[in-house]
Amino acid sequence: MRIDGQDFQVIGVTEEFHFSRIRHEITPLAWGLDNLLLSPYAYRVEMTLGDIIILIIPVAGFLGLTIATQAFRGARINPAMMLRQE
Repeated sequence: MRIDGQDFQVIGVTEEFHFSRIRHEITPLAWGLDNLLLSPYAYRVEMTLGDIIILIIPVAGFLGLTIATQAFRGARINPAMMLRQE
């Protein structure tokens, strides 16, 4: 692959895998939009992978709790009683 006259070797990406192509097209757009929106601010916050993981853990916990609660409520309902009520 040649970009701006330089050769790059792409490992593990095939033509059949369309998501990588989409990701490579959206990444520069997202970076440019990010710079455009954040450029007026004097201070920036550096986010590391650890920060993102710390945010994902409680979100995943709330998601799991919500799904488990709904599944438990659905499992406790007697289908015959629900059909009589309808």
